[in-house]
Amino acid sequence: MNERSGGCAGRRGEVEAAFRESGLRCEVTSLRPRMDVAKLVREAARRPETLVVAAGGDGTISAVASAMAGSGAPMGVLAMGTLNHFAKDLGLPAALMDEAKVIAEGEARSVDLGEVNGRFFVNNSSVGFYPGMVLHRERLKKVGWNKWLSLLVASARAFVRFKHISVCVSVPGEERMMRMTPFVFVGNNEYCMEGSEAGTRKKLDAGKLYLYMAPGATRRSLLRLTFAALMRRVHEVQQDPHFESYCVEEFTVDLRRRVSHVSLDGEIVRLKGPLQYRIRPGALKVMAPVPVVSPVVEELSA
Repeated sequence: MNERSGGCAGRRGEVEAAFRESGLRCEVTSLRPRMDVAKLVREAARRPETLVVAAGGDGTISAVASAMAGSGAPMGVLAMGTLNHFAKDLGLPAALMDEAKVIAEGEARSVDLGEVNGRFFVNNSSVGFYPGMVLHRERLKKVGWNKWLSLLVASARAFVRFKHISVCVSVPGEERMMRMTPFVFVGNNEYCMEGSEAGTRKKLDAGKLYLYMAPGATRRSLLRLTFAALMRRVHEVQQDPHFESYCVEEFTVDLRRRVSHVSLDGEIVRLKGPLQYRIRPGALKVMAPVPVVSPVVEELSA
């Protein structure tokens, strides 16, 4: 449990009560800075009759999922962060008590993981615009700025200092793509780009990465793309000359830098280039709600 997360602070007792109500005993371990999360998770997963549960935001869930990748053992999720993208796309209920019930009574579902240079992500990864914004936001928070104010100021600064990065994208069997783009965004499966569903995924197990870029985009064109998506004019997004999307299973991004700042589920890491992305189909098992099967009604004629 990441008790430093705003959604988790002071809620340890609530978590324990939710599991008791579902007939399960839980042992809460609070994550601390510089803790070896992977070692902690793997040791817990080896204990008999133990299910590892990640309680926190997408960053915490991603860290636990990375340690569980390929083990064949399922993990549980208590979405207690700010945005909780993974939990929403998985179809988990919003209430803590209901999430605990899913862990107790749900089914283990296999979902995909994205991977870049040996590091995993459950939602997305990016270089360019977003990592720069997050780094500035964290610097402001360290000197005492409010979380939301620091996000607003960092976003405005990134937009004012808008710039392109030079990338070479290589997809097996295809010609190399040289681009000047403000970002390279990689989704673990496809992201919706229209209306109220914008930023969500309908599938977590399609076995595909989705690569998004905006070569030659300006501040104005990015605003236009964003507005078109929010207004459900998805055809305008897809036909915009500044927007490109590719469905792939693996590819390489070369930024011509020795080390690059890369976002993995909102957390910023430094990775040596080039960045080698690939999909890991079904690499993670996670407790999810049991699908509701609609009854089939047959009309019988006399």
